Amino acid sequence: MKKLLYKNYFWFVLIFAISLTVYISTLCPTIYLEDSAEFVTVAKTLGIAHPSGYPLYILVGKLFTFLPFGSPAFQVNLMSAFFGSLTSAFLFLILQRIIRYFHKKKSSVKNIFILEYLIPAISALIFAFTVTFWSQSVVAEVYTLNTFFLVVIFYLLLVWQEKMQIYKSHYTEPYNSERSDGIPAFDEQNDDKKIEKIKDKADKILLLCVFLFGLSLANHQMMILFAPTFFLFVILNYWRVIKDYKLILACAFVFFLGLSLYLYLPIRAYQNPAFNWGNPQNVEGFKNQILRLQYNDLKFSTAKIFDAKKLPLIDSFFQEILAQFTFVGAIIAFVGFLVLYFKDKKIFLLILGIFLSNSLLIILLRATEYSAMNEFFFRVYYLPAFIMVAIFLALGLWFILLFACRVVDKFKNPIHSLVLGVIILLLIFLPGSFLLNNWRLNDRSDFWLLNDWARATLNSLDKNAYFLIYNDQPALDSMIFSLYYMQAVEHLRTDVRLIGIAGIRGIFYNISYYEGMEDFFKWTEPEQRTKLAAYLWNTAQKDSHKSAYLLYPLNKSADDGLVTRSNGLVYKIYKNLDEAKKAKAAPERLYNFRNIVYQPLEFNVYYSDFISDYFLAQSCYYMETGYEDRAVDLLISAIKYDASPTSLNYQSYISHRGLWLGETGNEKSFKK
Repeated sequence: MKKLLYKNYFWFVLIFAISLTVYISTLCPTIYLEDSAEFVTVAKTLGIAHPSGYPLYILVGKLFTFLPFGSPAFQVNLMSAFFGSLTSAFLFLILQRIIRYFHKKKSSVKNIFILEYLIPAISALIFAFTVTFWSQSVVAEVYTLNTFFLVVIFYLLLVWQEKMQIYKSHYTEPYNSERSDGIPAFDEQNDDKKIEKIKDKADKILLLCVFLFGLSLANHQMMILFAPTFFLFVILNYWRVIKDYKLILACAFVFFLGLSLYLYLPIRAYQNPAFNWGNPQNVEGFKNQILRLQYNDLKFSTAKIFDAKKLPLIDSFFQEILAQFTFVGAIIAFVGFLVLYFKDKKIFLLILGIFLSNSLLIILLRATEYSAMNEFFFRVYYLPAFIMVAIFLALGLWFILLFACRVVDKFKNPIHSLVLGVIILLLIFLPGSFLLNNWRLNDRSDFWLLNDWARATLNSLDKNAYFLIYNDQPALDSMIFSLYYMQAVEHLRTDVRLIGIAGIRGIFYNISYYEGMEDFFKWTEPEQRTKLAAYLWNTAQKDSHKSAYLLYPLNKSADDGLVTRSNGLVYKIYKNLDEAKKAKAAPERLYNFRNIVYQPLEFNVYYSDFISDYFLAQSCYYMETGYEDRAVDLLISAIKYDASPTSLNYQSYISHRGLWLGETGNEKSFKK
């Protein structure tokens, strides 16, 4: 057992197993908020996700859906846990390699177990249990696969650097048997053969790095921000690589080989999958998909880059670091920052480059200003930067404990052993404290809200109904994708025709902007809502007078005098107010949705806005059926949860309420 404690593979497996056990214990059993249900749907059905398409994630996710246990949602959620655990395990290898490299320069270093193994392991587990990374490891999202590629490429670059140092040392000090920097020297005999083998291995490692980098871009394009930093690290370690034309051509080939996975998009789009965003069959559609032109969220003008309104986002980024690692952890990380700067400037620049590229550069390049929603949305983008902070944290701990161990070594037994034991226990306590503090915030093992709502919503609709999936953000994505998941994966209520404007084709009906919607994005939001409702109503009436439903209430300025009536979840369209009033009200249902009150997500804007819309639909139902007191209570709850209390849903509700009450002679007809 003692020998195992000094084996990297033992710690790699241990960290992977510990983190995976925790992630599985807190794993969401079904679909979740934001894009979670979309990613489950495209993985299960081999579909095409929102731009940039995420082909690698889809194909790897499909492999996880072949597991012989769990629902498709559970299986794809498990994929995030798997790659989250691998990220933490590879982070250990990175930390162990850096610290071991420092120790090679100091042969007198003792307490190798604590300094070279325990500190990297503890630091890797601390990162595994930080609140944001943990949150992305228990639901279907692309971020843990992204961090996995980052740490693997980072680790391989360190291996490549070490081999190149050996290679270069052959030409500077080829025959010294002992070197101050710990790099082994060679004997005179067979020296050239050995060194060429090392160079060949280094070239193969570099090719693997480039291939993985190209492949990683097929998962998340934000990896492209690290390209200058990776290139600089290679040049600083061996600038002559730019003169090796064969190696450069080989790198270009393997890079595009990894990137070629994007060909999945037009090939699969041609087969018309159930979930087909953007239908990228032709060149124009393919370009729009991979360049994310639909979002238009990157601005390279100087005025946009240096917009003072972005400054609060920079402040919130550093606040996020404190939220992940605590104030004390941030101080220790700063110590590690200084230590690495003086120890190895090449590795320092690699880490600093990734840190800045994944934080300040994102804020400057994206065409967004500060808002509470953007602050919350950006937090997951920073995960690679948080990994770099974890590396600084580990090096800060290493430096502090290196000094402490040297002091302890002066003690005699049993004090020496006792103090070392206390140090080990304190180190073990660190990730344990993160685990305990963040468990409640990230435990999704009993989260069923989206599953319950989507099932109840579809089952509340008339047979063969038309249902427009359009609403305010940030609740919209959760609503859209959960409903699509139920139809495409669970095959629930496939008679209902889901209609969207996001460009999703397949089994869903997409409103083309060339069907009277050419100027859709030029209209105001109220105009968009009323024109969409009119289009939906007319289309449904042409199809044997089918029912038509919305996710939002229509106000009194609606086109053609159309009026909605709530069934407690969604809003059915009627020709006019008289027809709406004469129609039989939907039966009162007590929707005992799980997680309606869910404290861990209290500050999650996607959750709060979703709950607000639910309470608004309930309030509308009770207002229309005459239970004014109940309606007012639910309206207050909706306002309490709404991420933006002046939202268009709220405004439409107030207008609709005035129309409805005005026609009924005010509140005197309401039941008490």
